[in-house]
Amino acid sequence: MANTNVDIERYILIFDDLFEKLQKSKDNEEDDTIVKALSAIQQLPNVVLMNLVDHKLFIEIRSTLIHLLEKWSKTQLNERDQDILEKIIKELAGHYRGMDLDVRHVRIYDNLLFDLPLLNIIKMNIDNISMKSMDDPVLSCFVTLINRLIYLSDFSDDEERSNMLKPIFDSLKQSLSDGTKEDDLRFPYYTRFVTFDDHLEKSIIDHDVIDTITKLNLDFRVECLIGHKLFLKIISTLTNLFDKWLTLNEYDKLTCSKIIDLFKGIYYPYWGIGLDNILNRTSLINTIKTCLEHSLKIKTYDDQYFSNLSKLISVLTLEKQYRNDLEIILKPLNQLLLAYITSIDYKISLEQIESEPFTYNKKDEFYLITCVSLILSVGEDIQDELFNKMSKYYEHTLKQLISKSNNICENKSIIRSLMYIKEIFKRLYTTKRFLNVIDDFILVFNMIPIDFQVQYKSEEEPDEYKKMDWTVWFCYFPEDLESLDERSILIKLIYNILYKIYECVSDPDIISIIKDKHITETILKLININCKSIQLVAYNILALVMSENDVKTLVRPDKITSIFIEYLEQLDKDFNPYRDNHNIQLINALKAILQHDKTKNEFIKQNGLLLIIKLFMTCYNVTDYDLKAITSDALELIWTLAFDEQIAQFLKQNQLFMTNVKSILTIETNKYEYDQKNEEKNVERLKKAAHGILWLLENEEKALKNTKNEQQHKHEYDLMISYSWNDIDLSHQICDYLTKNKHYKIWIDRDEMHGSTIDSMAEAIEKSDIVLMCMSETYKRSENCKAEAEYARKRKRCIIPLMMREKYDPDGWLGFICGQKLYIDFTQYKFETAAQKLISEIENYRQNKQQQQQLQSSSLTTPISTQHSTVPKLTSSVMAIKEETKSAIQETIQQSTKISDSLNTMEQWSKEDVIDFFHKQKLDLMLLLFPNTNGWELVYFYDPVPVVLLVVEGGPNTVRTVHEAVVENNIPAVFLEGTGRCCDLFAKAFHIYNEYRRNIESDDETSVK
Repeated sequence: MANTNVDIERYILIFDDLFEKLQKSKDNEEDDTIVKALSAIQQLPNVVLMNLVDHKLFIEIRSTLIHLLEKWSKTQLNERDQDILEKIIKELAGHYRGMDLDVRHVRIYDNLLFDLPLLNIIKMNIDNISMKSMDDPVLSCFVTLINRLIYLSDFSDDEERSNMLKPIFDSLKQSLSDGTKEDDLRFPYYTRFVTFDDHLEKSIIDHDVIDTITKLNLDFRVECLIGHKLFLKIISTLTNLFDKWLTLNEYDKLTCSKIIDLFKGIYYPYWGIGLDNILNRTSLINTIKTCLEHSLKIKTYDDQYFSNLSKLISVLTLEKQYRNDLEIILKPLNQLLLAYITSIDYKISLEQIESEPFTYNKKDEFYLITCVSLILSVGEDIQDELFNKMSKYYEHTLKQLISKSNNICENKSIIRSLMYIKEIFKRLYTTKRFLNVIDDFILVFNMIPIDFQVQYKSEEEPDEYKKMDWTVWFCYFPEDLESLDERSILIKLIYNILYKIYECVSDPDIISIIKDKHITETILKLININCKSIQLVAYNILALVMSENDVKTLVRPDKITSIFIEYLEQLDKDFNPYRDNHNIQLINALKAILQHDKTKNEFIKQNGLLLIIKLFMTCYNVTDYDLKAITSDALELIWTLAFDEQIAQFLKQNQLFMTNVKSILTIETNKYEYDQKNEEKNVERLKKAAHGILWLLENEEKALKNTKNEQQHKHEYDLMISYSWNDIDLSHQICDYLTKNKHYKIWIDRDEMHGSTIDSMAEAIEKSDIVLMCMSETYKRSENCKAEAEYARKRKRCIIPLMMREKYDPDGWLGFICGQKLYIDFTQYKFETAAQKLISEIENYRQNKQQQQQLQSSSLTTPISTQHSTVPKLTSSVMAIKEETKSAIQETIQQSTKISDSLNTMEQWSKEDVIDFFHKQKLDLMLLLFPNTNGWELVYFYDPVPVVLLVVEGGPNTVRTVHEAVVENNIPAVFLEGTGRCCDLFAKAFHIYNEYRRNIESDDETSVK
């Protein structure tokens, strides 16, 4: 639903403006101001509209309606008039209004419709309705208007308004006759004003009455039946039949079933329109409550009873956004339904799903489907109570099911049970709760054979299975138990488990925990299943959970990028301006996958950059509110790619692209949009991405060359905190603690500043001595955070990494910047302890910096002598790295005319300067050998120095390298046990040797004794 915290005054000004334009354009038939006004009104939800409906703009719209109805009575309407008339009636009298299907509140347009001139022109058209052709396009919307008046009359207690409507209904009745045929437009009104009144006089409601109503058009039943006194009598009959169920004959039972079918048919298709009126005016809820109480105690009710009760309760099972005021009405049922689900009968029914052959009755269906469905549609408080009472039972049942089979594909009874249990978890468990069972569902995936494929029965069927649309396999809670036994249930089970896992990895609070479970290998198996929907969600998960090492081990990185290329190509061919979950998921996954160099390069090879640029250019140059979000998506993807220097150069040369990006900085919000906050957010997001791209392509280089600001603002702040907005609470808590306890001057963006945030962040970094980098998954994926961190590195600021999320492991660009730095883990320690460790690190840096400055000052006047021990012969691999390093240093030195000046400059480099040097020269491997080298040490590495061989992971080739280094060249080797085959082999040999040596020494000591 749209945000209701809207500035009413702002919309009053907009309506004033539209009203004035309407006044000026009355004589201009081509003017579309009335259409704009209706469009603006349609975006307002009921709660806002009720505060604005008395505005003079609505009086003008009503005047337009009267004028158009007058023209219709004279058959003078043109096509444009018909369109406007239809739009006005749809807004004033339709079942629901606006794009969000906001269910109409009865009172919104009461005052507007109860207007004598309007009612008179409606009556005049009714008097002449027999003269209208059945093909008249205006008739259908005019009928909608009449139906709304009937509805308002039925539910109004105002005698004056009833009298205002009486002439219209009298005129309508006069146009009717006993010979009115079913295909006549007036037949429903004959039924309403003649047949219904006749049935009302009958002593009982029989099949004839129900059958007559059932034949009516559904729209008419909704508008014209529920307020009639006959309907109240029908509900009363239903109550009596349920009360006497155990003594009813078959005819009465069938009557009960027909009434419930009628009742369900009226409300469910329209999300409960008028249901609150019926429930408030009848004893229906008390009837259902009594039935539930009786059936808990009395065990002799038959299948037909439970079937009817299920259908009746299912009417109340509405989507949450459509429940409106029903929550209070339905509350008495909640505890009773909870008693059903936690009863022994429920558990017995659940065991029936696993039975083979699959047998069940309507009572099982009532327990397993009806009761659970209604509970899962109510408030969170009752769901939490259900979770507390049943979670252990459901989780135990899941483990039992898994333990019964090694291959779920061969056991349909277990598939049925898993599907049902999974649906419970999907709706009852939040993403955090789902962590309790995610290992079990990963085990389910591991039980699927690696060569599993969908078996199709026809050539056409694969198209549905392969359709690139996640909605195909997104299951709602089963409507009946039979649906658990359909042929496609295994595919739906796999898809829905995957989708729940996707929701979990999309949660920034728990994604690091899931990544720590290393589920990549399991998910990779599923991309080979010949079902496009499963492949899509599997790729989305992989994009979010794969680490840099996972990506490096991919045999076919082009396969994972091709799915996103296919999506972009499809979007280009079949452009849909409306943003949906499908787009959001794929865009977010694509942003994640482009964080890795290997997949990013494959994406570029497949023309991904050109497709994104085309998408941006297409959306940006189309004036449509719904396109702003897609335009922002495309621009943010380009921002992600623009960190690559080659891509940045390509973008700079695209003048049309650069012109469009720069023009974004001047766009303004559309004041006619109802949700102005969201409109402002979309425009601000666009501008932020544009600023980010321009920063990388033009402004960063200028800022780095400008050292005046840095010198001018030096030490203005002690710290700058760089963080993602998902980590806002902890980041602000750290800031407040450091300010209060150490009185540090800290720069932090508390309000997500508007305007050029990148420029502001850069200035903050220039003014700060230390940057606290708040690491998390969302920090790594944020283009803004990456720009901040990279600029801090290039400005050679001290960066202190902070761990913000449990089990997060930084890799990629963030892992490089973090390097060998000590990070403070705020998830491992209590806040106070971690904060004190951070303070210690800050103070240590300050002391070391002061000592380094003193040392550098003294080194300018005091000669330093060095002596080196005999240098062993180097292995070919280490020699190659050393020669590359020497060459890089030599190249740096030769860029200066004075060698001594260059050496003196390099001697003053900090450790961060050396890391930056290795990175630029593509000698990142040297960081493993010399993780804490400063400039002075690097210069003297230019001459021969002792070497140590550090061994990590490795295979047979590494064993040969170790032999060459240790045996032939006398170079010491250090092995990291547990990192791979080579290290583990040497470690085991070392332990065996030590044990052997201890045994010999022990034997020698024994001999001596």
